[in-house]
Amino acid sequence: MNLSAYVHEEMDARHEHKNIGKGQSTDHDRFRGHFVPFPGTQVLNAETWDHFTAAVNGYGRRFGGHSLLDLMAQDVGAQLSAVHDCFALGRGDMRALLLVRHTITRLSGWALMAAITALSHCAPHPDIAWSERNWIPQRIRNQVAATFDWSPDELLHMIQGLEEASDEGFSVWERGGYGQSFVVILWDSPNLCHTLSVALSTACRKFNSDVAFRTLILYQYFLGIKEHDADLVSVVGKFMSKWPKLAAHPLSTELVDILEEHGWADTF
Repeated sequence: MNLSAYVHEEMDARHEHKNIGKGQSTDHDRFRGHFVPFPGTQVLNAETWDHFTAAVNGYGRRFGGHSLLDLMAQDVGAQLSAVHDCFALGRGDMRALLLVRHTITRLSGWALMAAITALSHCAPHPDIAWSERNWIPQRIRNQVAATFDWSPDELLHMIQGLEEASDEGFSVWERGGYGQSFVVILWDSPNLCHTLSVALSTACRKFNSDVAFRTLILYQYFLGIKEHDADLVSVVGKFMSKWPKLAAHPLSTELVDILEEHGWADTF
């Protein structure tokens, strides 16, 4: 059995998850009540020795940090494996999740979707089915979420990736989709409305109409939540007047109709 994996990846998370609602535990308590079951089929002998040594060497490469370097790989499959490793290791060492956060613009495709999902476990996501297998200790979640001060370029990179996934036919902008996880990691970002307005202008200049229009939807969504007196009909109208790309989008009329009737539009 890999006891190192248990200590580094699962022990703290399992302990905190098991003691939800039982008060604050001490550092001494975190070592109590742990056990690792040894399946009877996992016998170490001459026949299993090669598998054992391969597992030891593989874990050494993984926990030693070599696999995490694949966050910077060109191959999306390698990136995806690295994101998964970072999520596992990040449950015991926040630095692994911080690597995902700070390399977000280097990730693409499903690796980017996996990164957004992993980071959303550090934010107040309302729809995660928490268990011992995905629980992240609160102290780690807080430290990682404190870095969610997204730049316009980071926002646009993620929005573009989400739109590409949507174009491929995957459920993105709906509850339970990758888009919800994205919204969750933006929620407490400082100066988010200003950042989104800058990102929107950049999107209108440099990105396609779908990315620009999605950024507009996100901008009015958060502006309506954070500034209750905002006149979103006027705000959106000004952007559409300035940027024909927005006004020409197939959903522009529907967005304006929703705003005129309800004063605000959801992201989904």
